[in-house]
Amino acid sequence: MLFRSWQPVGGNWLVDSDGDVKCWDTDDDTRAFGADRPTEKQAQRAAIEMRRFNRLLALRDELCGDEPIDWDDWDEDKYFVSYSHSAKRWYTNGHTVNEFIQPFFTSLELCRKACDMLNSGEVEL
Repeated sequence: MLFRSWQPVGGNWLVDSDGDVKCWDTDDDTRAFGADRPTEKQAQRAAIEMRRFNRLLALRDELCGDEPIDWDDWDEDKYFVSYSHSAKRWYTNGHTVNEFIQPFFTSLELCRKACDMLNSGEVEL
């Protein structure tokens, strides 16, 4: 679902589907998806962050399959990974009702598995 009530400013620097940054005539669709930026530097920074997010989302989908997150169940944590720059490691975290802008995992076990894969270097974002 694309929300069209607000559009990012956009620009002529597009982060394309393989993460490359190109000077490009962007359009409403790329703006609606948030794939273009006003400057090349912003687009290059966004490309790194988009790759990390999309790869982590792909890892979550690989581990969790099609099981949905039940945000109505306030008694059960929803699990996500975070990176500690001081410890140089990935960690599991859980929360019941607050969704941060990142992929959530369906169980603590799968979130820990993702962290193990990231910490071992098996998966690199």
